[in-house]
Amino acid sequence: MKYFILTILTLFTFESAKSQEVTGSVYGKVIDEFTNEPLIGANIIIIGSDLGAATNAEGEFSINNIPPNVYQVRASVIGYNIVTKTDISVMPGRPAIVNFELTVTTIELEGVIVQSDYF
Repeated sequence: MKYFILTILTLFTFESAKSQEVTGSVYGKVIDEFTNEPLIGANIIIIGSDLGAATNAEGEFSINNIPPNVYQVRASVIGYNIVTKTDISVMPGRPAIVNFELTVTTIELEGVIVQSDYF
């Protein structure tokens, strides 16, 4: 019985280690280009996948369990220009570091005219 349990535990350990080796990760930071302040709540996506993350209070993000490949990674937040980084290599066991510096953009709004027929 001891050998049976030991064999099962060994198989689970190898499967767990194997599954960890076949994916990679991307992490980094998003800051304002002029003030160097972290941008909280910026959206980071791996283009062509359903993987992404949002930055924390320090402007940092982490995306895990990414299949190895070369990707485009995009950062966006309201009020800033969208930035896309290309040729990001994701490899098992070696995190890709991608940092973004976003610049402020202007948002143009059209005026709304409210008309009343009660005058």
